[in-house]
Parts: sequence; C-alpha cells; structure tokens
Amino acid sequence: MHRCGAGLTVVAGRTRVGAVTSGTLLAAGSLLTRFGVFDAGMASARDPKYTVIPQRERMAAHNE
Repeated sequence: MHRCGAGLTVVAGRTRVGAVTSGTLLAAGSLLTRFGVFDAGMASARDPKYTVIPQRERMAAHNE
C-alpha cells in the first residue's frame, strides 16, 4: 500500500482527488504495517522459543 500511495502521489500531482486517495493509501499501509508487527509480536510471545533460543545462541557465539 505504501508503494501505491507514493506512486499515486507522483502520478496524480496536485489534484485534490489524487491527494486524498494517495493519503488514504499511505495511512492504510501504515496501519496494516503496525498491525502486522503487533501480530508478529503476539505470535513470538505465545511461543518464546523462537525469540529466546536465537538470542541465547547469538550471545553464546559472541562470548566465545
């Protein structure tokens, strides 16, 4: 959605309809990104082995 909004901003120029549409697409893209990050955080919190084990492995490799 971010690319569509940015592309429409360039193509539509300074028309009001283009500005409103591109702004709406940019806001929707930001909102969907935020929910995607939130959902990914919830998934990793449900099963912390996907977060904790890689962190411990990196720390062990760093300390060697």
